[in-house]
Formats: sequence, structure tokens, C-alpha cells
Amino acid sequence: MLVKSPVTIAKFVKSHANLVKFAKCSAKLVKSSAKVIKFCVKITKFVKSHVKPVKSHVTIAKSRVKLVNFVQSVQRTIQRLNLDGIDLDWEFPNDIVQNEKDKFIQLLNEIRENVINSVNKYLLSVAVAAPVTLVETSYNVTEINRLVDFVNLMSYDYNFFSFWTPWTGMNAPLYAKSDDTLYFSTQNINFSSNYWIRKGMMREKINIGLPVYAHTYTLRTPRKTYLGAPAIGDGRLGGGGSAKYGTVCDFIHQQKLSPVFHEETKSPYVTNGSEWVSFENDQSMKYKADYIYENHYGGAMIFSLSSDDYEGKCKPGETFPNTRIIHKIFNQ
Repeated sequence: MLVKSPVTIAKFVKSHANLVKFAKCSAKLVKSSAKVIKFCVKITKFVKSHVKPVKSHVTIAKSRVKLVNFVQSVQRTIQRLNLDGIDLDWEFPNDIVQNEKDKFIQLLNEIRENVINSVNKYLLSVAVAAPVTLVETSYNVTEINRLVDFVNLMSYDYNFFSFWTPWTGMNAPLYAKSDDTLYFSTQNINFSSNYWIRKGMMREKINIGLPVYAHTYTLRTPRKTYLGAPAIGDGRLGGGGSAKYGTVCDFIHQQKLSPVFHEETKSPYVTNGSEWVSFENDQSMKYKADYIYENHYGGAMIFSLSSDDYEGKCKPGETFPNTRIIHKIFNQ
């Protein structure tokens, strides 16, 4: 996460091998090198068991005993590892079937009362969905605003290949296209961030998520390479329909391709006629970082640092180019 006075941790991370070392190193040691850096324990949706994934948040929230044990465990972990708080990532509370919206608030309340208000002032944040439908079914926004220090808005994955959406689209459009209608006109960073504000979240508590990875598609017809062109599946680049920024740069350089910048969405794409890739570059990241800065949001949440170009493939001699652009704009 980069806030208005950010400190990049890119200098600590130079390769996948170093990422492992970085994860294992003492928070106290890293903090001694960067005084304002904050470390939070992240609690994600699923905990792997030997048999099958367990919906950890649901299980905890529905049992008073498990909830108390969980909160106590979080507090011990934060204190033992010298961390600064907790980031809760529940994807996503299901209020339609299981009445989880209220359970989510109960979970946050319990953490706020028993961990955050202890002797040390710890941070409490949550990763939250961007699409309107999920906001409505998953969150009591005014209560979340009351309980957390900030939210990390997952404003990406607006478009990717699926059975229901077999066409190309931007991963994280800043604005809608002129021909977007109905639900599709809401699937962009500008609409999502303002929607959270309208629902009751303070602007300065919103960290807007910016992806540094790409989404890939296989085109149905080589002649149709425009934004919104028919697709038949994920692209071959990377894996699983996504690719790291350095991989995209290799793709561009090796095939001597010219990215297309889409002015309405403030996002680029590149294609070789069979593969179509939505990604972020200097130009798009500057637009999005400027948007955050000029509209006085809390900051940016980068997803994820390991997907930025940590090897300097895109710009010789420069690692983490997307992250550096955000950092530069926030420190102007």
C-alpha cells in the first residue's frame, strides 16, 4: 500500500528468491531501515486443510467461542511478530444465502474492541470488493467506515475471460467506455470509488487498488483485435489468464508490438492478432495515480508487488516501474 507519504519497499525486493527472504525477515529489522513502514497480518478467506478448503471467516464469525479464540490469536501474533495491525480479506460476505453481512460487522467489532483498543494502537483494515452488486450484498458500509482505519478497494478484475463475458476488456479501467451501458457502465475505478463514498465511506479512508499484472485473452478472429473483440479463452501468455508486467514487456519487445492506449478508459492493451492483453504501463499508471492524488483518496493498494517488473525487463536498469510512478506522484 502506498499512502500520501509513502515509502516503497521495492528496494528490499529484487527477485523471487529475495521475496522469500523478505517474507521471513524480522519486521523489526525492516522497520529499522524504513521508519514509517507498517506491517499487518493478513487474514484471507480460505485456510487450507488436509481434506478441503475451509471457509475460515464464515466458521469463525458464526461461533462465539471460535471468534474469541481467533481474536486472541490475532493479538498474540501481532505482539509476537512486532506487527502494526490486521488486514481482513473476506471474499466475500454472502448476505443473500447465509446472512453474513452482519457477521462481518460482528467480526470487525470484536477485533476493534479487543485488539485495536488495547495498549498499543494497532491498525484495522479490510480488503473490499469494487462491483456494485457485491457492495450491496456484502457490506454495511457506514459500519465499516466506523470500525476500520482504511479499506483497500479491489478495483481490478473488472474484465476477464469467462463463459458469461467472452470478449476482451480492460482489467482496471479508470473510466467507462462511451458505449458502456447499465451494469457495465459501473465497472470502473471512478464509479466504484465514488460509490463507496456515496454508501458512507470517508474518501480519505479509501485506498484504491491498482493492478500491476495483466489479463490475457485468445481472440476468436485475428482481424478483430479491438477492445471488446470476441474471445474464445484465456491467452497463452503467463498462465490462467494473467501475466506479470515483466512478461508482458518481453511479449511486446520480442514480437515488436505497439501497445494501443484507449483514451476513454485511460488503459492500454496490446495484441499480436491472436493474443490480446490488458495491462498497465507508465501512461495508465500516471493517470490513475494522479486521479487518487488529485481527488484526495487515502492512497493506493498495489496488487501485487511481485507482479511488477522486479527484474528490469521493461526499462533497463529500473525495477518496479509501475510502483515507482505511483510513489513519485504521491511525493510531488
